[in-house]
Amino acid sequence: MSSSLTALDQSELESLLDDLCIGYGFCLPSEEHDKLLANPPQDVIAFVDAVFIAEGLNPETASRHTYRAVRDRVAASFSRSVEKAELDRALGRLGVV
Repeated sequence: MSSSLTALDQSELESLLDDLCIGYGFCLPSEEHDKLLANPPQDVIAFVDAVFIAEGLNPETASRHTYRAVRDRVAASFSRSVEKAELDRALGRLGVV
């Protein structure tokens, strides 16, 4: 799994942050949530580390199981953003968008 894919699109970013809260208990403080929305890290590992740090956790000492689960969820969002960007480009070339 690559840790460097592409930036998250805004809708995917918002969905991801909601899911990290609801599904994984990473309900970030408002200020940290807003920082991630305004300037999200551009790769999977940096994003996951930022989430852990925003929660007051050290990514180096966090539960490996939890870290991997969050990493996998973040990676899925990055992948969806890549797929969406590629589809948008393809449709644009075809004059569909």
